Parts: sequence; C-alpha cells; structure tokens
Amino acid sequence: TAAMGKVDLNWDQDTANKWPESKGKSPMGQLPMIEDGDICVSQSMAVLRYVARKGGMLGESDADFAVNEMIMEEYFEIFNNAVRLAQRKAAWDAFFAEWLPAHLTNFEKHLKDNKFSSKILAGECCVAALCYILTQLQPDCLDAHPKVKAFYAHMCTFDEIKPFVSAESKLVPYFKRNDDKRR
Repeated sequence: TAAMGKVDLNWDQDTANKWPESKGKSPMGQLPMIEDGDICVSQSMAVLRYVARKGGMLGESDADFAVNEMIMEEYFEIFNNAVRLAQRKAAWDAFFAEWLPAHLTNFEKHLKDNKFSSKILAGECCVAALCYILTQLQPDCLDAHPKVKAFYAHMCTFDEIKPFVSAESKLVPYFKRNDDKRR
C-alpha cells in the first residue's frame, strides 16, 4: 500500500528486533507501529489505513470507499484465520480445502477488470499481499479462482509490487506450514 500510494517509509527493523524492550514506544504496546513526525500509530489495520490515507488509496467516491473497506476487512479475516492456524497441519489443510475457497469466491464476485473499485486502492494491495502469502504456502490455492489468480498476476506487474513478490525478494515468508521442510 505504501509503495503503490507513493508513501515513503523507512522500514525500521531495529524496533521490532529489540522487542519487548521497545514496547513502551507503541501506543497499544504491540507491533506493528508507524511513526510519522509526532504521530505514532499501532495496530495492523490502523497502520494500513493511515498509510492508505496518506497515499490517497481509500477511495474518492463513497462507492469506492465502501468496497475498499469491505475488501480490506475480508483480507483481515482471512489473514487472522491463517495466523490462528499457522502451526497445525490438519487446520492448514482444512483452511485451504474448505474455508479459504468460500472467501476467494467472495473476492471473485467483486472483481472487475482486475480491480475491486474504479482504481487500485489499499484493498487491492491487501489482497495482492494475501495472494502472495497464500501461494507461498500452497502454490495451487488460486487455481480454482481464475479471476483472483488473474488479479494477482496483474498486481504483480506493477513496478511498486515487483520487489515484494519476485523470486529475488528478500522477504522471509510470513508463515510456514508445519510440514514445510524450509525451516
């Protein structure tokens, strides 16, 4: 979202790496957090919305704003379920086989011309990030959802997104399946 919205961020891993020593800096006592001058914001979705607002990526019309909010909340629901299930193989298997397909179908209902609203907004960035995480865990998970798969392929063509999704990306996978041998 920051890259697509042209919001300049200084990624500070030192604060995260000094956790819990740096806990006192966070308004809610946890990460993630963002500092922007005198403003300090924590909580994942608050940070996302703050950055999206700075980058003009929340939608200009009421319709775009509403769709964007709905897509971001659907992303967050899927992500939270993934966090909850992260280290249980049977739960992961059920997540990919039973739970996730219904949510990807919800996304498909709202996709038109590789976007959810009249232009690329924060919700699209959330779904692209989610697709990246999911396909790292199970490469074929989008195959039964061609509109979501095409959307993700389209998002990966943006120069702002490429560094995060390319084979050369230095990002460490956020999740690993408990049967993953890459540990």
